[in-house]
Amino acid sequence: MQSIRPMMLSAGWVINFNFEGNKMSTYTEQAQKFLDDTGTTLNKVSLGYKNQSEAWGDKSSELITCEYKVTLTRGKKSVTFPYFCSHTDAIAMQSGKREKAKAFHDSFAYSFLACMNLDYSADFEEFCSSFGYEEDSRRAYKAWIDTLEQNAKLRSMFSDAELELLAEIS
Repeated sequence: MQSIRPMMLSAGWVINFNFEGNKMSTYTEQAQKFLDDTGTTLNKVSLGYKNQSEAWGDKSSELITCEYKVTLTRGKKSVTFPYFCSHTDAIAMQSGKREKAKAFHDSFAYSFLACMNLDYSADFEEFCSSFGYEEDSRRAYKAWIDTLEQNAKLRSMFSDAELELLAEIS
């Protein structure tokens, strides 16, 4: 397990951020500040590479992803989320492209925290409409439930003011 205090990590969402160089970007600084200001640590554990069809049930996909278990800890409270990197980042890491892999790991906190938001609708039909799901889809229903659970976890960990700061990470 790699412990990050509190530096270096959509709920199952795929996101691709490639930052070049060793200088911390504004985005990474934003994530670092949120973790510092809230006294939160972020730990990530790689669960390995997967075909995206295995990760999301998209039988037509031949793309790969890397799955992580990400835990946010604050005091005695911890919450854990699944996280999947993009195909581009998975290929870079798998092929040993050190600079791109380092950029991914250095920007992990930003990539992860930027995915954590409370903008998901409590209404299933609205959720489906917003994200292009069919309302009779079991996958859509599971994704909606997952977002509601993510929201509950975040609300249990952070105050409303802190959640507003989290929402500003972009």
